[in-house]
Formats: sequence, structure tokens, C-alpha cells
Amino acid sequence: MDNKRKHNSDELAERSYKQRKKDALLLRPQGTSTSTSDTENNRTQNSVFFKTVEKCQAALYVQNLVRDLDEILDQDIRGSISEILSDETLKKCLSLQTSLRESKEKIFQKIGKDKSSENFHHENSKLPKILSPLSISPWKSSSIPSEYPPLPEILDPTLEAATFIHCSVSAGRKGALNYEQLELIGDAYMELIATLLISQTFPSLSPGKQSQIRELLIKNITLAKYSLQYQFEKRLKIDWTLLQSTSLTKVKVLGDVFEAFVAAVILSDPIDGVQRASQWLKSLWSMTIATTIKLEDKSENKVQSHLWHLRGNISPEKVAEAFNNQPIELNAKEKLQKLIGGKHAKLSYRDLSPPTKDPQTKLAVFSIGVFLDGWGEKNKMLGSGQANGKKEAGLKAAAVALNNEKLIKLYADQKKALMGLETKDNQSST
Repeated sequence: MDNKRKHNSDELAERSYKQRKKDALLLRPQGTSTSTSDTENNRTQNSVFFKTVEKCQAALYVQNLVRDLDEILDQDIRGSISEILSDETLKKCLSLQTSLRESKEKIFQKIGKDKSSENFHHENSKLPKILSPLSISPWKSSSIPSEYPPLPEILDPTLEAATFIHCSVSAGRKGALNYEQLELIGDAYMELIATLLISQTFPSLSPGKQSQIRELLIKNITLAKYSLQYQFEKRLKIDWTLLQSTSLTKVKVLGDVFEAFVAAVILSDPIDGVQRASQWLKSLWSMTIATTIKLEDKSENKVQSHLWHLRGNISPEKVAEAFNNQPIELNAKEKLQKLIGGKHAKLSYRDLSPPTKDPQTKLAVFSIGVFLDGWGEKNKMLGSGQANGKKEAGLKAAAVALNNEKLIKLYADQKKALMGLETKDNQSST
């Protein structure tokens, strides 16, 4: 971010602060006055607020510097850069890039632990809910779209307008919003969403490799391509001459606009904005790393990470209810286990035959059956399913079993009866 943009942002913040003080004086009922203690409290709160804002702004500058260095020193364009810079200068740039990458996470962790940031929790209680890991599912090759997904709607017209306004246009108007105020929020949500998707889809990859995939998805050149695809540049209000624009500057601007768009979708819809933005990004990103996703689906040495199943003594329904204010629909395996599984009956999922290959997609097709041992049955197959992954095939098998409602009810009634007897025995023994 150049000095001109920095000064514009600082001036906007100062004008906004002065305007809020002026509004507060005008709105104060006549005949009332502010006590000395109230004034001191307000000064303290304002001081803490702006200190936190300054820390976040400084951290953002560091993050933007890392992002810009990643793009400039990218392997694809490093050759043209080396023609301008000496080997020694290029080496120093690479060293700075490595150093900033290592310290970036520590900077944001320090801000997160700063007690002064706690003041935001009360002021921002109406912000969109935090993203639950349960609401994100892994990428599958079968769900990669063939064309770009439609844009999610921004529900607030003011936020939609601000998404496409640069500070060079709005700097003269008091309190005017622009995309630079939104991009920080969009960047944070995108990094979290990408991390959850990558961690669940590629559990066998090292954290370093996962970070490389994430960087590919959220770097400015990728986001700028998305902006061009959706023709954001035609909606953008900006004075390019003030920026003395270069092709790299335009990439940065279009990348920032994309981040602002994501933030506007989320902020304008406190109920479903996070989920709508997540699903859109999931589809969009899957097209960018389609080859990697397909290779993961084809892999025969898949790792099942326990990371996404370890939690406290609380059911998935309760976890989801806490985040979404409504119970979550159990998947077919969980529902079948809850109905008829337990210590007296075991459900197992096994291969019915060696995997075959889909003639169209060339992906492996797995056939999985679900078997019951218990309730008077031994190795009884309740259903079968086929899919490009074993997990999905198992889910289909469980769904087939659940469709046989009469048989499942018979086993479920036996389970209820036995549980009732055990409860009665425990009560009588005590």
C-alpha cells in the first residue's frame, strides 16, 4: 500500500472519529451534561479502540507486504524481475519474504490475545456468526462445476455500492464507505474458509503444502482473475490516474475488490451470509485446483484424519445447534447407528468388490455394503452403494438401509426394549 493510500485511510479515520464526536454532542438531550467520570471513561474507551485499530492496520500492512512479495517473486515472473534487480538484491527480497511469512502468524496471534480487543465483543454483537467447521465439507471431484457459479447476492445496497468504490473517489465525502474498509474482513473470512476446506480435503498433506494451496487460492492474481470473470472492473469507481497505475497495481485493486465483495455478502446477511459465501467460494476454488482434487479422489492411500471428529462430550446435533440455532440433519451413517447400533449390535462397512473405473470420468468407483451383527442377525447386508469415494459409497449404503423402514423399525424397537430393561435393572439395583 503506497503512502498516498495510507494517508487517505488515516484522514478518513480521523474525519470519521470527529464526525462521531460531533453527532454525539448533537444527539445529547438538552439540559444534560456529561460528568467528569463519564468523560474520562469515554476517552479511555476511544483510546483503547483506536489503539486496537492501529494495531490491526499495522498487521494488515505486513500481510499486504507478504502478499505483494509472493506475487512479485512468483516463480513464473521471477525471470523478468531478475533482469532488473541484481542477484544480491533478489536474494535480500527472498530473505525478507521468508522472514515475513514466519512472523505474520505471530503478529495476528498477538493481536488476538490483546485484551484491548475484548472491547469489540460488546460493540459488534450483531456481526455475522462465526463459521462452524461442521458447516464446511470437503471438496469432491463430482461436485466441481463446469462453469463459474452465479454471484451470491449482497442484501444491503450501501454495502454493495461500497464494494466497488475506491477511496480516491469517496475521500471527499464524510463517512463514505469504500472497498478498502471491507477487504480486511473479506480476507480474514476467505483465509479461514480456505483453510477448513483444504484441511478436510487433503489431510495427508503437510501443513506447509496445505499453506501453499491456500496461498494459491487467496493471492491477488487468482482473485483478480475471478473479478475479471465476473466483470467487477466495469462496476468499479476509481481514479486510476491518482494511482499512477501499472498492471501489478490493477491486479492488487481487483484482488482487493473481490475480498470486499465477500465481506459485503457476509455482513449484509447475518443469518446465512457466511454459509452462502462459503458455498460460492468452495465451488469457485474447486475449479482452480480441480486437478489436485481429482488426484486426491483417485488416491488409494487416503488418510482419515481424526482432527474433525475429536470434540468434547457433546453430540454433533448440539454442536450444530449452538452455531445455527437449529438441529443439524444427521448423515445416513450417523442416523442408522443412532437407530439400531450400539454395544449389542455392530454395523460394519465393507468392500463388496474391487473398485472399477468410471468410463466417463476415469475415476475409481467403489462398491460398499453395510452389514449388521446383532438383533438376531449375523453378517446381514442392509444396503449397498456406489461412489467415487469409499466414504460417500458408505453413506449411500446407509441411506439404502434406512429406506427399508419396516426392517429398521423392527431392529430399533428391539434396541428400545433392551435399553428400557437395562434402565429398569439399574434403577432396581440402586
